[in-house]
Amino acid sequence: MFRNYRRHAIVVLLVLAALITPTGDPFTLMVVFLPLYLLWEIGAMVVPSR
Repeated sequence: MFRNYRRHAIVVLLVLAALITPTGDPFTLMVVFLPLYLLWEIGAMVVPSR
């Protein structure tokens, strides 16, 4: 599931990061997005694949 929906997750995480950040500059957006994306990738590594 994690690998199949990676593109969807990136879009959702970018929208979530845009809602969390107080300003609209790209640097702040990436500062918030990168930890969220890293958590997603760590979750993909932890969950066993079938």
